[in-house]
Amino acid sequence: EKALAAPVLPAFVVEQNQRRIGIVVDQILDIQSCAIEKRGQAFGKYLFGTAVVAGKVTDLLNLSEVIQTA
Repeated sequence: EKALAAPVLPAFVVEQNQRRIGIVVDQILDIQSCAIEKRGQAFGKYLFGTAVVAGKVTDLLNLSEVIQTA
């Protein structure tokens, strides 16, 4: 019998204080290395705010809070 292949899930890994967490997303549209100018205010514990990244308004997760909660 053939073994069923596990599905490939798009994800990224974040490390903080020697702790790693993988975050699965619907899709990875692009990888950017750029300075981010934060705009707007925080919207709760897990959302840091919004910023313009590569010309698009982008929500920024507060990954420190996400990792501490995981």
